[in-house]
Parts: sequence; C-alpha cells; structure tokens
Amino acid sequence: MFDLVSCLHATNRGGLEDWVHRYLSSEPWANAGLRDGLRLQRRYWIGPLLLPLDRLERCCGPEPGMKYRVQAEAWELKVSDIAAGLRDCKNLPPLIVEWRSGRLVICDGNHRFAAMVSVGWQHCWIILWCNDRDDYSAACAELVDNCTLPTKDLLLHQLRRDGWVRLPGAVAPSLLRTASAAIELDLARSFDANRQVEYDNISYCPGLRGTAPILELMTHSLARKILDDLLGWDAISHDQGQIAIRRAHNADRAHAPVWHIDGVGSGKNGLAVGDPISNFTALVGVYLTPIESEYAGNFVVWPGSHDRLQAYFRDRGPMAMREGKPEIQLGESIQLLAMPGDMIICHYQLAHTAAVNLSSHDRIAIYFRIWLRDIDTQRWALLTNIWQGWRT
Repeated sequence: MFDLVSCLHATNRGGLEDWVHRYLSSEPWANAGLRDGLRLQRRYWIGPLLLPLDRLERCCGPEPGMKYRVQAEAWELKVSDIAAGLRDCKNLPPLIVEWRSGRLVICDGNHRFAAMVSVGWQHCWIILWCNDRDDYSAACAELVDNCTLPTKDLLLHQLRRDGWVRLPGAVAPSLLRTASAAIELDLARSFDANRQVEYDNISYCPGLRGTAPILELMTHSLARKILDDLLGWDAISHDQGQIAIRRAHNADRAHAPVWHIDGVGSGKNGLAVGDPISNFTALVGVYLTPIESEYAGNFVVWPGSHDRLQAYFRDRGPMAMREGKPEIQLGESIQLLAMPGDMIICHYQLAHTAAVNLSSHDRIAIYFRIWLRDIDTQRWALLTNIWQGWRT
C-alpha cells in the first residue's frame, strides 16, 4: 500500500528512492516515464514534508502553457472522480515534486493536487527530489523551517516499530556550516594524537563540546521541537554533544558490525567495567558529511532490538545492570545512509554501532544524549518499561 505511513517507513530505513520507483511501477499509480527518467542520474530526496498547496505548481492540466496539456473534459472528469473519494491526506501517496531553483513543480500527482484544491484542502504531503547537492542544500535551507514534519503520532509509530526515526534535511545548512568550521579549526589547533583513545570512545574536539556551534545543532533546529513533542523539553536534560569522527580508510576491509548499547562500562568510555548501566532516554544524531554507501562510517542499527532488549532485562532481573553487554542475538542490521543535515532520533535501548569507514572521506556526526530529569531514581524501571516518560 502506497500511503504516508509506508513512505515514512521507507524513509526511515533509507529506502525512499526505492519506494518511489516501486510506487511509479504499480497500478493504479504507474508512471513509467517519470520512473525511467528519474533513473537517468543520481537524485537527492527530502521528505515526506507537509506543505501548503499554494506553494506547489502543476505541470499538467488543460491550461495553455502547461508542459503536459490535456483535454479539459478528461481533466475535469478525473479530478472530480478523485475529489469524491478524498478523506484523509495520510491515506494518499505523497505528491512527487521537483526542486527547480526555488520552484516546487509537481511531477506526479497533478490530478490529486487539483482535486485537493477543489475540495478546499490547504496542505498536502510531498516527496521532493533535487538533481544535485547544491540544489539539495538550497532546498533544505528554504524549506527546513517552513514546512511541517510528520506528527508526533507518526513519529512515535516509527520509533515504536523500528526503534529510530530518520528525518532527511532536518537541520539547516547554516547550522551545519558553523559546526563544520568550528570542528575544522579545533582539529587544526588542538588535535593530540596521544588522546586518540579518548577521541574514539568519548569525543573528538573535547574543548568544543557544549559550545554554541555544537549545541545549536539541537537547540536551534527541529530537534528541539520534536523532543518537546515526544518527551517535553522541560522534562529532559542533555549532554554537551559528542563529536564523532570516523576517519577515512580506518580499516583495510569490511568488518561485520558489532552492536552495543551506550552506558555499559568499558574502562575507556568514562565508566568502569562492572559499573551499573548508565542508561538515558534518547539519542539524537546530526550528520555533517555525506554517507553514500555502506562501510563509510554509517550509523548501524538493529531494527526492533529495543523491544528484544526490554524483554531480556525483564527476564534477567536487576542483576543485569552490572553484567555488561547482554549476550543475545538481535538479527540483521541496517547501515543507514545520510546527507548533511539529516537527523536521526532513536530510543536509548536501540542496539547500534558505527561501521568501519572504507571510503575516501571522513565521516563527521554529532550525537546528543537525552535523558529524563529524574532518571537517577528509575534507571532499572526504564530498562524494563522503555516508553515510560514518553508522551505516548
């Protein structure tokens, strides 16, 4: 079924482009011409986004000047037929829209758009494609603060099912540029090879943590609104941000990812082996560099592992707090791709790791750990009731 929820699910797992191609190949939505055209070059996708209808342009219709002009009678008949069945925009496939130097041109869904206008709808869901990285950055800069992301209920649906939610282009390019420049300067001035273990296990650029260029990636982006919706901003605290860099060619071959959950003492991460698990509530990641293939420093996730780990802790009992990493199998992992400005929010208990980086470019991301203010009084309870404190 090609609706908003299935589109969000594809986005979450990095399969939005594949979802588009399957949608354009399937009746009654088939559009082979657009599908084959999209395959001619690399595209950059954003969405789904909720935008005002008056922000969009049709390229198909009976009016003079339309690129794809159709007979008025056939047009009106199809539009009126669609309009009669409109109930909820979440039940429809998002419109597929192209970014053209600031214009948003509907390339699939022109009849649906006209039907929405005819019944008085004000907004609709879209998927936006850009044809190069510069266009992608321009689209993010213009749209990121002027659109509506999926609602709290939709985000929670993704979080509950997978354990994470992925939001393409959610952080404005201006924030990314400021953070990237600060990191580059700090590395040039302060990098100390003797502290590599600290950098790998706690954070690069320790003197930069907690400064405005880093913190504003969360406090001045959509992350703050989303966290307020999901947890309540006044109910949470956060750390100073981890500057996580996976150097180019940091391994000689692909290694199978090995999962972990944070807060388990290793002796290198600020916690001693045998310390009780120092859990928190959510992890927010913001990507400053592109990740366009597997084994490029990807954030690796094990879908549904948050539920399996909850069951493990319930079964094992409080002694599990001091036993280190749980010894259970969690199934297949997914290596997520990302563009600069993409954001991921995941539940603390989602098993994850970072892939080795066989690519030619350093991967730079910032991770923020979020916790409920009263977490010290309920760490065990939160391991066994993982949605306690969330606005479900």
